[in-house]
Amino acid sequence: MSGSDQERLGAISPWKKSERCCAGHESYVSNGGYLLRPPIGHICGIDMVEARVTLQNEDVLEPGMAVIIHPTLFTLDGRNSFFWEKLIWVKSDGYERLNQSTDELLTI
Repeated sequence: MSGSDQERLGAISPWKKSERCCAGHESYVSNGGYLLRPPIGHICGIDMVEARVTLQNEDVLEPGMAVIIHPTLFTLDGRNSFFWEKLIWVKSDGYERLNQSTDELLTI
C-alpha cells in the first residue's frame, strides 16, 4: 500500500474527535483492498492506553496528547493480517509524526 501520511492521518488535529482518525484509515485501507479491524490505536498518557481510538470514541484530541495509531489490516478472506504503527504528537496546528521509519512493507 502506498500513499501519504496526509491520506491516513489528515483527520488528526486538535479539537477534533478521535473517532475521525478511524474514518481516514478505513477508506484508505478499503481502497487498498484490505479490511480494517478495530481498534485503530490508542491515546497515551500516564497509562500506555488512556483510551482506544475507535469509531465509538468521542474524546477530543488536544494539543500535547500522544496518540499511537496501529491499524491491523486483513486480507479480504480474513486469513492473513499485518500491522503497522505510528506515534503522533497532537500540536496546536496539526500533528507531528514522531517515528520516522518507512511505511514500506518489507518481506523477509
